Amino acid sequence: RPNDSLLVVATPGRLTDFVDRSIVSLSYVRFLILDEADRMLDMGFEPQIRKLVQQSGMTPKEKRQTLLFSATFAPEIQKLAGEFLRPYVWIAVGRVGSTTSSITQVLVKATADKRHKLQLVVEALQSGPDGRTLIFVQKKRTATWLKKMLQKGGPDDGQPNERFTPIAAEDIHGDRSQSQREAALASFRAGNCRVLVATDVAARGLDISGVEQVINMDLPNSKDDFDSYVHRIGRTGRAGHMGLATSLFVPGDDPKVGNGRIAGLMVTQLREAEQEVPEWLEQQVAGGGGGAHATKRKQPERDMRRDEDTFNNGGKRQHQSDGGGRNNGGGRGRGRGGRGRGGRGRGRG
Repeated sequence: RPNDSLLVVATPGRLTDFVDRSIVSLSYVRFLILDEADRMLDMGFEPQIRKLVQQSGMTPKEKRQTLLFSATFAPEIQKLAGEFLRPYVWIAVGRVGSTTSSITQVLVKATADKRHKLQLVVEALQSGPDGRTLIFVQKKRTATWLKKMLQKGGPDDGQPNERFTPIAAEDIHGDRSQSQREAALASFRAGNCRVLVATDVAARGLDISGVEQVINMDLPNSKDDFDSYVHRIGRTGRAGHMGLATSLFVPGDDPKVGNGRIAGLMVTQLREAEQEVPEWLEQQVAGGGGGAHATKRKQPERDMRRDEDTFNNGGKRQHQSDGGGRNNGGGRGRGRGGRGRGGRGRGRG
């Protein structure tokens, strides 16, 4: 409304609720920004976004400027852009979906045994930076188990080489209440605990400064989920700081525990970021096993528009890298980097 707030920052679900209850009106919106658009789709927010943009009385796209930011631009995101934006400009800083050289990426060969992984995680903590470390796991129960092991200094029935000095840790995942998550984050931010163990879902949307190391105890085991690797390690190496990302890689194509399907993608990722590729990983890919064929991502690395018939509302393909420009639809683009990522795309129309 004209005399009310000039800026509203909200999650799709809560904003939809406020609009439905007539607490917020979107009829005067002139600028709409969707940050982390790819993550919003992954989290199932597309229905809410569509309702807000198309059925809530929001200013039509011809009378507003819309900006989409994302580290990865899958086809679904580009289709969304075609519907929500005027003929738009695509801006890419670096290669969309890649990482940055400010993050040192280290791959460690591991077995699927979680106690072996625990030893490797502790070694990474002991040899890495002393500051905040964010550890990613695939399952909620693994997050709880790892936190307890770190707090106790290893398993009670462990051998002497499995015991270590206890490490202050907290965890966040779907089984934790909102108050428990907030308490864990507050402790992590305040420096009361050095380690925060998280699942992908619980960690999405978190903005924690000063993370010096990210450890992937569990890597994605599907090439369709490989984008999460980029988002995870992007939690460190931000704002001009250097970061360290240590990932435990389990060879083999076992769909439950093996990471072989992403081997080719991982090699490509490391080479693009000018990182060292372990010899054992190169041999696995060269030998034709473990994802040797999977050297390309599922999402395109550039603007998908080919002509006026592609994404009817998206306009002709106009691509700009590391800079900006204005198209005939009135959109203007500026390159944007950061958040510890080598590539970040932006659609503006």
